[in-house]
Amino acid sequence: MWNPRSSSAEPSLREVGALWLLTCLIFVLGLSRLCNYFALVDNSGDASAYMAIASAIRQWNFHGLMIKQFWGLPYAMAALSLLTGVGERTALLLICFHWPASSLPVACGEAGSRASSPS
Repeated sequence: MWNPRSSSAEPSLREVGALWLLTCLIFVLGLSRLCNYFALVDNSGDASAYMAIASAIRQWNFHGLMIKQFWGLPYAMAALSLLTGVGERTALLLICFHWPASSLPVACGEAGSRASSPS
């Protein structure tokens, strides 16, 4: 039988990461059952504009490009696309799914240091 007092008060980094990954999978699979996930990515927010900028950076052809977005994300997308050969949409999805996961160790480390520091 599970005893809440015997378990640690905070989840481990592995547990948080597994929960994050499971949540992402449920989200993508649920959306995929309702609609075309990739069409949704292409048509939501400024994703198409970011993909156009990343494509222009990758091909170094800026003709006809309307610039309205910050270019940090498109530069990262273009670099990932050039290094791995994936398309701009895949690079966008990989970067957007990686950023929250990469902040987990920092967040868990901060929580741990706050809990152990004397008040």
